[in-house]
Amino acid sequence: MDEDRTQEAINKGHRAASLLNQEAFQEATDYVVSRLMDRWKVSQDTAERERIWHCVGLIEQIKAALNTAYMNGKISRRKLDDLTGRRPS
Repeated sequence: MDEDRTQEAINKGHRAASLLNQEAFQEATDYVVSRLMDRWKVSQDTAERERIWHCVGLIEQIKAALNTAYMNGKISRRKLDDLTGRRPS
């Protein structure tokens, strides 16, 4: 991985971590999941329950993708530090 791509992964990881750590993002996703689960619990329609369940899964996939970007950024930072002989910050 060249230095530009490594730096790009580091920057993307920082942005992902920033979003994941924002209270507003956490509250919003928790609220949406809570509302969806409330609807899921009372729904009698199998198709609707399935759609709701998929929506909850999508929110979790978004969080997982952000976490993956964060972890890739951390790994890239370590690789760059190793290549340049810098101490981890």
